Amino acid sequence: MMIDIQNALTVGNCTNAITLSTQLYQSTYTNNDVRMLYASAQACNMGIQLYTLIQNIGQANLGSPDDIFKTLVKLFPSKAATDSNLQSSWYAIDALQSILNPGAVVAPENLTYAGSNNPGSIKYQDRTDDANTYLVFLSMATVGTSLNRYGYGPADDPATLGYNKVLALPWTSQALVQADATYAACSLASGMYNMFDSIQAVGNIVSSSLGAALSGVTNLLKAGMDLQGIADCMAIYGVGATTQCNAGIARLRFRGACVEQGPSAAAAGGVIKVINAGWL
Repeated sequence: MMIDIQNALTVGNCTNAITLSTQLYQSTYTNNDVRMLYASAQACNMGIQLYTLIQNIGQANLGSPDDIFKTLVKLFPSKAATDSNLQSSWYAIDALQSILNPGAVVAPENLTYAGSNNPGSIKYQDRTDDANTYLVFLSMATVGTSLNRYGYGPADDPATLGYNKVLALPWTSQALVQADATYAACSLASGMYNMFDSIQAVGNIVSSSLGAALSGVTNLLKAGMDLQGIADCMAIYGVGATTQCNAGIARLRFRGACVEQGPSAAAAGGVIKVINAGWL
């Protein structure tokens, strides 16, 4: 079946690749090779062509938060009524987080989907280099597709608008994040932190120009999101909740964290505030 999946991916039959890889991925026969094929099938559904994407990112202007968000909107188009790109990015990240180094022992607080056939880790150190490399681009896809979905009205054309934001993202508090039945808010915040982590993980194994561009993304955004997330969390849980709030931010690498715990949802609201402020 794995050969059939690879053949489907080669000819661009993404639907067949997803159907076949899902059967293996959800079975007891899953392994790291299956998880990578499943993630690749989801990326295929999004129209991601990795080498072209790497070239485009390396040539993009990433000099400010606004430039970063506009670039991601441009590279990862999505319309809620016509595609499943956002959901594919979520499923791909789930799979990539479960591609663990041989012998990796995942601490309970870092585990995702415990008890499933594909348990994963929110710590990039537990995962393989291949998984972290792919995560750079799939987490970017989560961010870009999310901004396309929720930063524009149904009739808006991002390209015509210069990829400028039209609608402010609405989930700017713990209450609003937890009331989001689509889970888009937490998944967007999770995508940001997975992007930062995977960039850090692969910075030394990609080309110098791409590595410099990617490192600039992290340097421009992560510190601000950490500060705002901690501030929003402590505003609810008190100034003595530093440890709890830091743990909430760490857990945000899992897209289900905001359902698990309030501090993660509060921190996610802070991340959304920073995106709204940085994307003009």
